[in-house]
Formats: sequence, structure tokens, C-alpha cells
Amino acid sequence: MTSVAVVIPFFQREPGILRKALEGVRRQVLESGTTLRVIVVDDVSPQPPADEISGLVLPSGVTLEILRQRENGGPGAARNRALDHVLETPPDFIAFLDSDDVWAPDHVSRALKALGEARDFFFEDHVPLLGDAPSYFWSDKDLPKEFAGGGLGLIEPCPGEPDLFRPVKGRETELFLRHLMAHTSTVVYRFARNAQLRFEPSLRSAGEDILFWIHLAKAARALCFSTHAGVSCGRGVNVYYSTLNWDRPGVITRVGNQLMLWLLLTREIAETESEKSIARRQVERYGRALGYLFVRAVARGRPREDEIFKALRRRYGWGMTHLAAGAAAAGFSRVMGKLAVDDGI
Repeated sequence: MTSVAVVIPFFQREPGILRKALEGVRRQVLESGTTLRVIVVDDVSPQPPADEISGLVLPSGVTLEILRQRENGGPGAARNRALDHVLETPPDFIAFLDSDDVWAPDHVSRALKALGEARDFFFEDHVPLLGDAPSYFWSDKDLPKEFAGGGLGLIEPCPGEPDLFRPVKGRETELFLRHLMAHTSTVVYRFARNAQLRFEPSLRSAGEDILFWIHLAKAARALCFSTHAGVSCGRGVNVYYSTLNWDRPGVITRVGNQLMLWLLLTREIAETESEKSIARRQVERYGRALGYLFVRAVARGRPREDEIFKALRRRYGWGMTHLAAGAAAAGFSRVMGKLAVDDGI
């Protein structure tokens, strides 16, 4: 028997979104002896999950349970609740699924086959909500070169396994720092070897997933990823994408979370000079952006989202001096100007 716990954090405002995700789970074509334990964590969702599961008939070997958070804690905290919950009866594997994404029918079976007995971490390509590329891997201008054996030499094929690739040994962290490849809904990992690993809940708006994948990659005996796009992203509540426009509430917190992520990676994760260089550049990048956004908010009389600055100061000593330097580096002449939706951040 092979048991897989499917972890779905749930916070949506429109009906039908979770139902589509669950229908994707229901349609999984599984090998005999494989069971799915679906755990939906209600993160105080405005749209009740009970309405979404009404009348849903699951096949034999697939069960569904709902956990309810007392207060909204964000996707990382919701996933952590499920990971804590399964410790009583540990599954063989954890598969993550965002409530607005849909799995292809062979997603789980393909992941388990790729993991086999010797690998601990699997993910695959996906079809993103935004952009014109056919899938995420091919939207990155440098990744196709890596898959073709060029670029910086970070990726190599898994011999005898079509469509499967792996990081070059010793360069796993660098690969994730450069390309942020794994999308949450594509990840399946061996639970027993990583049962204590959790998401960083303070990174509510961005970065909690990247940090988790890097920890997984460093702990894994081996990992692999597939160029098959086995997940389609849907349109629902998305904390990250909802703040890509710099005029939206929450953008300062999102950029602050990204800065926190890269400060943490710089100080605690990056080991090689290449890894440190990547992390330092991102700290500079998001430091400029945050300084820019702070001065812009003050100049326009908008909320400054002070909690993120308190967290940065408390955890990393990142204060007003850094904000001023970031704003100066971004260019004070731009503070009152029109911003692009993303502006490269």
C-alpha cells in the first residue's frame, strides 16, 4: 500500500473553485494499492468549503477531511496545520495542491513512479495563469538552454527516463535560487524523511514556498523534475499575483516578504560564492523596491503597511537607514512618477 496525503489550503471568495480542484483529485488514475487522503484546511475562507464538497462522490481509496483554522494565517500556516495533523498517522508521501489549481489525471501516478524508492522530492512543469508561454519552464528564457545541456550547466537528464531531469549534484540550491522552478501544486515528496519540515508562516505574501523547496532539495537523497506540464493554474484568490500591480493594497508587504526571504537565504542558506552572489543581488533589488514603495506611500498619503517594517527590523535589523538607501538607489526622481505593473520586481 502507498498512502498520499493531499494538502489543500483553502481561502476563496467565489464558489466552484475548490470543487474544480477536487474533481481533478477525483479523476486521478492510480496504481492498485495507492490511497489518497485529501485534507482541506479552511483558512477562514469567505466561501465555505462545505458548499464546495456537497454531492462530491469520491472513488474507493480516496478520503476527504476538512480542518478549520481559528484565524486566517496564510497558505504556509494552513499547510503546516495539515502537516502537523498527519503526524498521528503518517502518509508515505505529501502532495500539495492549491485550491484554484487542477491536476492532470496522471499527476500522482507519474510522481510516484518518478520517486520510486530512492528519490525524495518530485515536481513538474505547469501551465501558469499569466503569460503566453505554453508552460512555465519555457517562459524562463534561460531554462530551455539548461534542458538542452547548455546554459550554466545546472541541469542534467535522468538516464533512461524520458522527460525527467535533475540538478547537477552540488548545485541544487543554486538552481532554485536562479530559477524558482517548483510550483506548489506540482510538488510531491517523501514525508518520513522530512516529517518535521514546515513552511515559514511569517512569509505570508511571498517566499514561503521557495524556502521550503530549498530545504527539501538540501535534505533529499535525490530529486527529479519533469518537463511534462501536469498542473493547470486557475483564477482564484492569490496573495502574490493580486499585488503585482504597485497600486494595490498589500504590495509593500509582498515586497517586504520577498526581501525577508532573500535576507534569510543570504544569511542562513547560501554557501557557495555563486549562491551568495545571487542572494545579495536579490536583497539589493528588493531593498530598492521597498525603499521606493515606502517613500512613494508617504508622499501620496497611502498606508505604509508598517507591520512588515517592524518584522524586518526585529528579525534582520533592517530599518530606516536601509529604507532611505533603497529609495535613493531606486532614484528619488521616480517616486512621484508612474510605475509599471511589475517594474521588474
